[in-house]
Amino acid sequence: ADAFAADVIYLLEQPTLTQFAGEMGISQPSASYRVNELAQKGVVEKVISPRDRRECRLRVGAEYRKKTLDAPGRVETMIKISPLLFQK
Repeated sequence: ADAFAADVIYLLEQPTLTQFAGEMGISQPSASYRVNELAQKGVVEKVISPRDRRECRLRVGAEYRKKTLDAPGRVETMIKISPLLFQK
């Protein structure tokens, strides 16, 4: 579940928490809880918007990049499945 959530954040290219929750089909409090867990593990980083301090953007962290993006063939697989992730 952690890998899928991180993949969604990566594919959405720095989504807000609300965008992440919407794509995952979960409530905003659940998304916040999930993101906080991932941030503690170094999988996700929260970036505060310089324009609006209330807005938080999400991006993948060093742990995700090390284990996922550096894995042979992983990015190519994500590109192939990304249209399936975001079908409505």
